[in-house]
Amino acid sequence: MLKRMAIGIGLLGLAGLGMAQPSGGRTDVDGVRLAAFRQQVAFWLDEHSRGSKTVVCLAIEDGGVLRSVTKEYLKRFPAEPDVRTGDDCDESASGAVERGTGRPAVLVAAGDVAWKSRDEAWVTIRHYRSAIISGVRTQRVVVRRLAGYALGRSSKTCLSRINVPSNNA
Repeated sequence: MLKRMAIGIGLLGLAGLGMAQPSGGRTDVDGVRLAAFRQQVAFWLDEHSRGSKTVVCLAIEDGGVLRSVTKEYLKRFPAEPDVRTGDDCDESASGAVERGTGRPAVLVAAGDVAWKSRDEAWVTIRHYRSAIISGVRTQRVVVRRLAGYALGRSSKTCLSRINVPSNNA
């Protein structure tokens, strides 16, 4: 009897884990990170930053290991000529800069994705402009079946619309 209850509880636990995971697998994690990157690019490349010739450099942090996105990945930002790979930038206490040009840079790393439900994920975002202007935040990404992804802070403040095609539609 106890053995059956333990097996039943274990199966319920596994079912709960399955429900909290997206059905699309790794592609969904990529979509969540892309939505977060697009929001960060829009945030960091405002009119003032563009006037200063600032670039945004993208990286992915998986399990504490930071790796640059590829040049191929940058094709997902066709309207953003000021987006670079993480390898294109250098960090220093005085500020991040683009290698070769010395242009000011912001390094943005999208980290671990935690699925809160089938349609909601939280992604850790790290940004580094300088030793003083740097931080970590959690972004809330909601998968919209027909429209793509919507993004907001995990404190459930206002969501801003991110137009990314959903792989689960």
